[in-house]
Amino acid sequence: LQQAPQAINGLPALKTVARARLDGREVQLHSYVVRRDSCIYDMVYFASPQDYSRGEPSFERMVAGFRFLQR
Repeated sequence: LQQAPQAINGLPALKTVARARLDGREVQLHSYVVRRDSCIYDMVYFASPQDYSRGEPSFERMVAGFRFLQR
């Protein structure tokens, strides 16, 4: 449904929103993938398309508050 670059905590990330079938049921997912040093972080939210809009704001708040630990 959507794929676009976005920054998370100052690092480039890839935002994806898609629909798929899982065990015969339709799901909608929203993910962010970001790389820092040699680590890949994949944050994913998924729900039924009917329930998706209820949880998506909480997922966005979690992603906005995500911070990498300092080494």
